[in-house]
Amino acid sequence: MKIIVQGKGDIRVKPDQIVMNISFQRKEKEYQEVLDRGVQQVEDFVTYILEENGFTKEQMKTTSFTICEETRYDEIMRQQVFEGYCYRQQAVLTFDYDMKRLSKLMGEIAKLSNPPHYQISFGVKDERECRRKLLKDAHQDGYYQALNIAEAAGKKLLRCEKADFQPFTTNYTSVTSYSDNCRMLGKGLGSAEFSMDTFIPEDIHLSEVLYCLWIAE
Repeated sequence: MKIIVQGKGDIRVKPDQIVMNISFQRKEKEYQEVLDRGVQQVEDFVTYILEENGFTKEQMKTTSFTICEETRYDEIMRQQVFEGYCYRQQAVLTFDYDMKRLSKLMGEIAKLSNPPHYQISFGVKDERECRRKLLKDAHQDGYYQALNIAEAAGKKLLRCEKADFQPFTTNYTSVTSYSDNCRMLGKGLGSAEFSMDTFIPEDIHLSEVLYCLWIAE
């Protein structure tokens, strides 16, 4: 007798990693000027934020970099008008879960004269171990389903003949996120540190499905 079941793995894990996505942006009239000042903005961030808070410049990884023309549409002239150049650099900083360190980092960013935008998310470092636990949980769930079906049919469950699953599409991050525009904060960095004292991200909810073919007789 063949028994086909769909086992579901369902686990919750606490975040152990903080991911800060950082966006540097600068607008100037001249290409060389926007390049120089954009690079200087990033270098200042490395010197006064990263290195002052125990990070190295190698820990911040650049994910994209562009310099492009900025234009606007002139309704009277009915054409695009050149307004200058825009420097954009996206980077990511990943470090162990430490809310006090994060709070201090946010406070220091708020002190910059031209702070970058950033968004914070919370994830797990060992995604492979999470996958292993998910599949183990799903296989066990499938086993109990097949066992119940076999017993209801008066059969003995022998073995799992085949198991299959769809490619992993699980998002290993908490639904909790935090974004801030430090230009809006000005010098009020005390609020940033205070908010982190009670800011606890939600556990990461993970689930996967395993399709199993069991043999009973």
